[in-house]
Amino acid sequence: MEKTRENLIGTGWNCSQLVYAVFIGLLLLSYQAIQTFDHEAISFPAVLAAFRIGAAIVGIILGKLWKDKGFLIIFVLLLYQAIQIALKQSDLFFSESVSTELLNGLWAVGGCYAIGRILSRQQIREFLHVFVIAWLALMAVQCMVALYAAWTDQPISNLSGGSIWGIPHSKWGTWYPERLLIGYESPTLSGSALSVSGLMALCALLSEKRKGIRILHCIAFIIVFVALGLTNARTSILSLSVGAALITFLLILEMRNKKGKESAEAIEKKKTIRTWAAAVICMVAVLALSIFVSLKIPILFGEAKMKGNLVVTSAKAEETTSEEPWNQTIQSRGFTGSRILTGRDEVWQKVIQYLMEKPQRIVFGESIYNPMTGPNINMQFKKPMGHCHNMILQILLENGLVGLLIIFAFTIYTTRNAFRIVMSKTSPLWLKLIPVIPASILVGDLAECFGWFHEWKGPALPFLFVACGIINAVGSREAKQVGNNNKFAHSNTY
Repeated sequence: MEKTRENLIGTGWNCSQLVYAVFIGLLLLSYQAIQTFDHEAISFPAVLAAFRIGAAIVGIILGKLWKDKGFLIIFVLLLYQAIQIALKQSDLFFSESVSTELLNGLWAVGGCYAIGRILSRQQIREFLHVFVIAWLALMAVQCMVALYAAWTDQPISNLSGGSIWGIPHSKWGTWYPERLLIGYESPTLSGSALSVSGLMALCALLSEKRKGIRILHCIAFIIVFVALGLTNARTSILSLSVGAALITFLLILEMRNKKGKESAEAIEKKKTIRTWAAAVICMVAVLALSIFVSLKIPILFGEAKMKGNLVVTSAKAEETTSEEPWNQTIQSRGFTGSRILTGRDEVWQKVIQYLMEKPQRIVFGESIYNPMTGPNINMQFKKPMGHCHNMILQILLENGLVGLLIIFAFTIYTTRNAFRIVMSKTSPLWLKLIPVIPASILVGDLAECFGWFHEWKGPALPFLFVACGIINAVGSREAKQVGNNNKFAHSNTY
């Protein structure tokens, strides 16, 4: 039926599709404007909330998401979270933190996820082409502002005096000296936005045919990659590096598919083994190289500033005890040594201990309302932890094994559809690269919570569900088409 509909309208846009695409595109771009005006740690402006709820409702109706297995699976998690609060802490149901998480989850699984079912494959391509250019242009501007502020040692604040572009000094009251911010309150959020943006630039660069646009994407990637290195957000660096490695792997397989179409079966099998071996080796090499270069960027940047006599100001000289602060930061925040986890191991240990105290916590979880209150009691940190620094533990703490099994089911369903797309010989390269985005975010979530529903300012969550929505919609169509072809072939044998 979906195929018939696409054949009837071709690649033309009808009114509802166009309105939806513009609406979603503007809401996604708004993630780069939030930090310009807002500076509260937890805040969900009413106007923005209304627009996101509207987008979710429109997405569910236009996309007929009640027919989508992936949506039904993840929507069960939202219902479970709401029921959990209603039964345990009904007086807190409309509190800011609870409503933020539930509404943010609805926006992601409704408004963002629906794109794959509302738009045809060609329309998705056209939407992504325009959106990625706009997103990367805005992100490049943000990065250049932050890099200029870092180079001149003059941090720039937003309109409310909260968020910062550049490298904050201790007088700004920040916990993150010598780490670049691009308007968010922390380098972690900055790194998350930059990691996703860098992968978008890489995917667009490789799938774009026009030379001029490819050059612009290349420039955007370089700017974003330099800014990411200066944040020293290791989880985000790892996330982008894993994404780049996966892109390398897919590219080698794609080249092999194009060259091996006319090969004999025996030769084809031999080439397949060699291709996969080469793809794995290149993937590991790109992963290591990407991490190494990103960790070198802060040191090179600091040395360049010192040579230009721009790194030392009177205020900075009083606050800094080292002649090379970048080296000091990198040495204490690398990917090796005893401090590789920078306290995450203690957080994980205390969360696990807290869960083990009562069996019902493991099965059902605490709830989404301040779940870290209990584990924070026994932690020795200067400030309380806002999350578990591990998405698996976060889901277990909030929703127990019930929530973890729901997420696991959604992940399996999406992975299966992604595999169909990647292995399909008819899927274009741009479509095969889309699974890289959720894969890299999920790898980062092993040490952070980029996809956390409560984090309404970071772009990782909406992009995660945009990608999953496209994967599941296209993947399910591929499965239906294969099933129909098999039925047709089977009927012709009689």
